[in-house]
Amino acid sequence: PTPAKSAILAPEPLPICVTFVVLRSTKIIAFLTAYLTGLPRGSMRTSAGFPLVQGHFYLPRAVMEPPVELQHKVFPWADEWLGKIRSGIAESSNSAISFLKMLVTFRVTFLQDVVFMKLKYPCHSIFVNPLFDDELFIQFSSDLQAAVIENEGNDPVNMQLRTAVPLIDQRLETMQKKIDNENALRNTQMQNILKQLSDISTGRVPLNINVSSVFPCLLGPHFGDESFVYQQVRQLWHCGHEE
Repeated sequence: PTPAKSAILAPEPLPICVTFVVLRSTKIIAFLTAYLTGLPRGSMRTSAGFPLVQGHFYLPRAVMEPPVELQHKVFPWADEWLGKIRSGIAESSNSAISFLKMLVTFRVTFLQDVVFMKLKYPCHSIFVNPLFDDELFIQFSSDLQAAVIENEGNDPVNMQLRTAVPLIDQRLETMQKKIDNENALRNTQMQNILKQLSDISTGRVPLNINVSSVFPCLLGPHFGDESFVYQQVRQLWHCGHEE
């Protein structure tokens, strides 16, 4: 191959410092995309069956939070270690604090999810844990199931539809009433015209022609002049044909 083609196919290697910066930047971008705020939230919403835009993600089981006393029975040691770190008894670590806070947050999620997991997989080995025989959990499970059934269909999308549909229905009903009234008026007018034509054709009503309204120009000082009348009629006839 020619030198030019060789240069294209085999470019000179980048300096070590530049290569390190490129690799480091790539890793940072990947880290931001996978672990921080760069998650494809729109795709995640659509994958879960929700609209792409924000404000429509809804979980029916999140309608009720478990009692605080019940929450403390999940990962009970998390609060203890958070207290030790904050009081200086245990070594302070941002990672440890973040992990423990995450577990505390997951208490609510776990208890809300496990209520319906137990309905679907009652024989799963996790349910041998004494937590699921606790009176607090049994009561929370019953209350949450009832709340989900009661609030069925009250998600943001359905609420918007319930708000929009009556407005659309009201607008369509108004338009339909207006059209019906106009049609009824036209039918009445048409029936009156047909009745008048029928009366005239059968002789029940005499046909009276108002000459002054049909040929107003024929009335006047020249009404008895036949030549003038002829000229006026001829002029009207020509005007009608020109139009």
